[in-house]
Amino acid sequence: VSTQSTGHYYIINNLRMSAWAEVRQLQEELYNVQLEATKNKLSERNCVAVIQRLVNLGWLEVVYSCDGKEYITPKQLEKDILDELYVCGGRVAMTDLAQTLNVDYSHIEKKVN
Repeated sequence: VSTQSTGHYYIINNLRMSAWAEVRQLQEELYNVQLEATKNKLSERNCVAVIQRLVNLGWLEVVYSCDGKEYITPKQLEKDILDELYVCGGRVAMTDLAQTLNVDYSHIEKKVN
């Protein structure tokens, strides 16, 4: 092996090693950022507690789904009704709206009238 080819091999090998070192460093930085982001997240349970507290204080109004697992604001319900009307060509039965949007018929009736 000539010294010239050995020198190129050495340079290429060093470049590979430095590239891998950089990749490892970036992985470590990503891992640290991901850890920091989870520190600032609320759990689903905490989110539900915050929303429930706002509802109890009267600062937030929500419409509960038929199964009680979800809720939306009255404004969002209105938007969803308008979206369904658009999709259905301008006409849709209120009973179908209630079923599609998973809310009680009375909420649909209130928004439509």
